[in-house]
Amino acid sequence: MALLEELEKFNPLKRPDWRYRRVLSIVQGKSSRGSSRVFDDKWIKGYRRFLVMYNRSGKQSRLRAFRYDPALYYAHRLFHDPDREWRSILEARILANETLESIARCFHTIPETIDWYEKIFFDVRDRLGSRDWIIKVIRSGVDLTLDDTGDVSNEIKYFTYKFFGYFGGPWALDVVIAGIGEVGGPSSYDEVNNWLQSVMSTGLLRKGAIASQVVGVNNFTALNLLRTYTTVLKDKGDGVSSEYVDIYRQHLESLREQIEYKKLGVKGEKELKVSPIFNGSKDGQTD
Repeated sequence: MALLEELEKFNPLKRPDWRYRRVLSIVQGKSSRGSSRVFDDKWIKGYRRFLVMYNRSGKQSRLRAFRYDPALYYAHRLFHDPDREWRSILEARILANETLESIARCFHTIPETIDWYEKIFFDVRDRLGSRDWIIKVIRSGVDLTLDDTGDVSNEIKYFTYKFFGYFGGPWALDVVIAGIGEVGGPSSYDEVNNWLQSVMSTGLLRKGAIASQVVGVNNFTALNLLRTYTTVLKDKGDGVSSEYVDIYRQHLESLREQIEYKKLGVKGEKELKVSPIFNGSKDGQTD
């Protein structure tokens, strides 16, 4: 094992693109340590040679880089494509622990392309069991606020690919990416309605799942989130009595009225009736 690979193996602050950063530091002359047989592994050495060829001017240089290693050429192009969704989907499938062959089929390429991409740009597979590290990688640098129009930004969309890929696996990821289930529509006219209902149901579930992870909590969303939680409690049961849910709803309504009064600038505060259930115990008994 090369020295740098050994150093990064148990580094809790390792970046997924550590090899890419190492190659850039060599090529751009920013590293005091140039390319080293002892320090660098075969992936770093291979990508450095490729990048030097690729960055030379002229079409012939790109052609030589392609001939040097077609798989690496495709991996490089995927990472640097202006459409970041390519990268996000690929990285989400890696986080879902799909095989190289399976991911390659999704991208209509060869497994070696996915292998190169992993090794240089997204080296995480050996840490998929380290949940906190993976979550930090998924969330790193992601702004989960909505854009000026209130719509979900591309950044949030790319985040959800990775999040549901890691926690939901390949099948859940398929739905999050496509917004629909398996490929294949109704086999007859009579099945169209049922198929459309299934599509609608899947789409709504998908959007709800995404919203649950990216909608922030503020004065405008808090009450709706709490109401949704109340509905879930009622539907699930889970040993929660209907009386408890009813008291919870009363409290929410009282809270809503007070917030609305404050937003309208009404003088004087309406009494906020907080049920004893929120003062310490389910049976309403207080000390």
